[in-house]
Amino acid sequence: MIPGGGYKLIQEQGNWTTQYSFLSGSATSGVFFKADATQFNAPSVAGTYKLTFDFQLGLFTAVKQ
Repeated sequence: MIPGGGYKLIQEQGNWTTQYSFLSGSATSGVFFKADATQFNAPSVAGTYKLTFDFQLGLFTAVKQ
């Protein structure tokens, strides 16, 4: 990831109307929800990250690899 950038989490490839959105937390962990809204911010340190999303609890993490 590149600092200052971001990423989207969509439900269906090619369909930008139903997606998940960042709700609270930081660029490396927090809460998300289903909504047509904002992107997730990239972490402040450039690199490759493992993204984990718990759709049951609405939690995510981004761990630098």
